[in-house]
Amino acid sequence: MEKQGKKPVIIVEMIRNKSHEHIENEPFTKDLEKGFVRTGKIRVVEGEKEREALRTKRDDQQQNATVETIKKWRLETTGADYILQGSINYYRR
Repeated sequence: MEKQGKKPVIIVEMIRNKSHEHIENEPFTKDLEKGFVRTGKIRVVEGEKEREALRTKRDDQQQNATVETIKKWRLETTGADYILQGSINYYRR
């Protein structure tokens, strides 16, 4: 999975709950991210929703910060090698 000694980078998208059980999606997704990070073998970057929120905040700063304190726009430096998405399904046997 590693490319030239680098850890693979993943985005964990929201996991949909298609079961009849009440399972909160966001904590489940965050637990997956934490598990990947704890292994030390995978890097995790923010998903689409979080990246869009950060972009909105950066854009707001461009409009509202003073000239002396404004920071330059920069590219997001880490792209993902993989995106994990899926659903929780419940099947009764």
